[in-house]
Amino acid sequence: MVVLQRTLKESVLFEGVGVHSGKDVTVEVLPAPAGHGIKFQRTDIEKNPTIPALWSYVTDTKLCTKISGSNANIGTIEHLVAALAAQKVDNALIKISGAEVPIMDGSAKPFIEKISDVGTLAQTAPRKFLVIKKTVKVSNGSSWAQIKPHENTFSVRYMFKNRFNNVLEIFDTEDAIADFSNLAAARTF
Repeated sequence: MVVLQRTLKESVLFEGVGVHSGKDVTVEVLPAPAGHGIKFQRTDIEKNPTIPALWSYVTDTKLCTKISGSNANIGTIEHLVAALAAQKVDNALIKISGAEVPIMDGSAKPFIEKISDVGTLAQTAPRKFLVIKKTVKVSNGSSWAQIKPHENTFSVRYMFKNRFNNVLEIFDTEDAIADFSNLAAARTF
């Protein structure tokens, strides 16, 4: 079965304050053609530079995810990009009036709700998938992340120790993750 790329049926608007900058910002997420990908466009800078939301454009991950390119940067993109992924949106142009996505309530939930309200539309091009062919592990001190190939399933298991020395272990299957409603309201800390 061929899975097709998707975009929004119509644009959605978000207004709020950047958590790090304290500045008011407006974000408009617009439908985009197949193959466009997720791209941010700064409307407050001359020539309106565009930055793709790809790992290769990530320039900082301290306290937020920041992407940079074309002499511009945009921070705190993680909740909006997670919402687009949760709604299976492959193609969107995100026009933003500042250097930071508004924090909203600190979660992906407000983004998911508005995107869900307008709905998505299947496009004519097939969706591209990342296929894991070998185990990859990345470490930083005592922290690590690992991804392994597995046929036709997806699961996430993670543990972390917080400042109170509590250890939390979570395991979710593809079905639980596909719904995303159990994660949408989670706030960063």
